[in-house]
Amino acid sequence: MFAEQHTKRLLTGVLCLSVLFLAASFLHAGWQADRLRRLILEHDTAIAASLLSHGVPERTVAASIAGAFDKPAPLKELASSESAPREAVSGEAVSARALLLQTGLSENTTLRLLPALHPFLLAEGTAAAVGCLSFIALFSCLVFIYLRTMEQLFCDATGIVERYAANDFSRQLPELSAGALFLLFSQINTMAAGLKAQKEAENQAKNFLKSTISDISHQLKTPLAALSLYSEIILGEPDNPQAVRAFTEKSQSALRRMEQLTLSLLKLTQLDAGSISFSKTLCPVEDILSQALSQLSDRAEQENKRIDFEGTAGALMLCDPVWTCEAIETIVKNALDHTVAGDTITLACEQTPLALRLSVHDSGCGIAQEDIHHIFKRFYRSRHLPDSRQNSPGLSQGVGLGLPLAKSIIDGQGGTISVESTPGRGTIFTVSLPAKLTEL
Repeated sequence: MFAEQHTKRLLTGVLCLSVLFLAASFLHAGWQADRLRRLILEHDTAIAASLLSHGVPERTVAASIAGAFDKPAPLKELASSESAPREAVSGEAVSARALLLQTGLSENTTLRLLPALHPFLLAEGTAAAVGCLSFIALFSCLVFIYLRTMEQLFCDATGIVERYAANDFSRQLPELSAGALFLLFSQINTMAAGLKAQKEAENQAKNFLKSTISDISHQLKTPLAALSLYSEIILGEPDNPQAVRAFTEKSQSALRRMEQLTLSLLKLTQLDAGSISFSKTLCPVEDILSQALSQLSDRAEQENKRIDFEGTAGALMLCDPVWTCEAIETIVKNALDHTVAGDTITLACEQTPLALRLSVHDSGCGIAQEDIHHIFKRFYRSRHLPDSRQNSPGLSQGVGLGLPLAKSIIDGQGGTISVESTPGRGTIFTVSLPAKLTEL
């Protein structure tokens, strides 16, 4: 701190002010001494004039005045009119002034010869000097303490900023006081908070990427191992058409699973990157549902399940029809995966002034309470296998990307998706999207 240029300038300024203050104090003391000397001269002149006017002999008056000095001057002859002050005086005043000059008392008389004035001025001068020096010393101490405090403050601030640079945000710069410095500290703390949030986001992104790569490798490892096994079996039994056909179908199933995983990941990546622009139009809900269920109706019929519709006549939905169809298809497919033969899936539509709510209600096994808060997480799969899959060993469990993809599609269009479920009684998915109250 003391080696910095602005600190040196401050100390130089304090030193100059101290010197000027001392010089001014001495000048003021000299002026005060001259003033008192003139007052005493006027006082003694008035006394001498008074004594002379009452007939006191000049020698007696001169001796009385001279006796007031520590070292009285010898009597001199009366001073001429040229030695008298320039003011116009006459009578006893001229004689009194002459007597004072005769005794050696004038405006130029040294203070040491004035016993009534010298001790007083000496005491006053000493007190003034001590006071001046004490003030300068106190002021210098305060400046020193201030500089030391600021040096410590800046040292602490430097240490905290270095911690910020090392991604350590456990301490913050003080910002409880007013002033430009603490405003700067506040701005630095704000910047540090942004850096902390950015660092946490980067760590989350890294962890998510690491987890995603691990999940993808795990998801691809199973079908790839199956394909390798199926290929060896097919190559090992080329003369067995039945075995070749069976394992070829299994190979195609594994390839479809890999294709589904790849496409889902590609779509999620595009949605996360914001590279997909939704083309929203006002679409009839019946058309959206018809297109979304075009590939699921046959499956529902084969599995002896019903899909019902309620309140969809004349309802409109403001959405991107292609992406919205994919999201609804994913939700209904999830309902089919969690129901058994004889169960019903109901799609109900409710239009409000602000949004259109579409609910998908199934009467299946429901979602376990430990899973309901994780179903929209990528690659999350429940430990509880649905009854439909337990009864259908040929069906494999999904990769855990369907519902996250549906949520990303709905969120990207400014909508919301929520879920309610009771184990053993079914599940309700509710999709809300902007709508207009216009009849077709």
